[in-house]
Amino acid sequence: MPIDIFQLKAGIVASISGLTNPTPLLNFSEWGLFCTFSSVLLVLRTMANASTTFAEMTPKQRIASGTKNEVADKYEELLAVQTPTLSKLEIRKQRADFTTVGLINYAKPGTRKDGTVISPNLFVAPVRESVDIFMNDGTPKPYQKIKVRETWFDFWNNGTETEPNPVGDEIMALVDRTEYAIVRLYWEWYSKKEDIQLSDVLDDNGQPIGKKEKTLRYPPSKKVFAFEILKEQPKEVSTIADF
Repeated sequence: MPIDIFQLKAGIVASISGLTNPTPLLNFSEWGLFCTFSSVLLVLRTMANASTTFAEMTPKQRIASGTKNEVADKYEELLAVQTPTLSKLEIRKQRADFTTVGLINYAKPGTRKDGTVISPNLFVAPVRESVDIFMNDGTPKPYQKIKVRETWFDFWNNGTETEPNPVGDEIMALVDRTEYAIVRLYWEWYSKKEDIQLSDVLDDNGQPIGKKEKTLRYPPSKKVFAFEILKEQPKEVSTIADF
């Protein structure tokens, strides 16, 4: 005869709360089923607790589970392997506000208008950005690269003793060994405090409204702090980029 589950639950509650009752509410077979049911719940509860990882445990749970110190140390070691420490330069590249991809085939030391060198650590280079135009004229190369603009960038040797960043020397070495290269530049604006000036705030008609704001006397420079080489053409090959 099948057991009504609701009757079984009622019997379980009554048996637990009224153990002094001389008349048992469950017969032998029903009591065996109840014990089996309770055992399954206990196993499931144990399995749920066992699925809790060390990282998810509270300090009290770790102590109660008898977790050894060496297990905790091993966990910290695994975390260190999974999250390697990035250099300051790599972090700067990840957080770079500006990047530019273009062609570079020339660089020189940075000089003043009179031709004197500004610093032995400063080099400048024009970077060309282009557009591919589909000519559709039946030639073997239906696309032609047309220059959109050419912008000058500054490359400074900087960094620290522990993490040097000779980006200026690296760009000079690149143009020395190649006919041209396609590079991705990581850069930021920079200027000097001497270039800061106060200017009138103007309305839509170009008239002062009686307020001042800080502006720059000259456009700021584009300072490259890192670059990646996407493609390069060695000088041994006579092919020159068609721009």
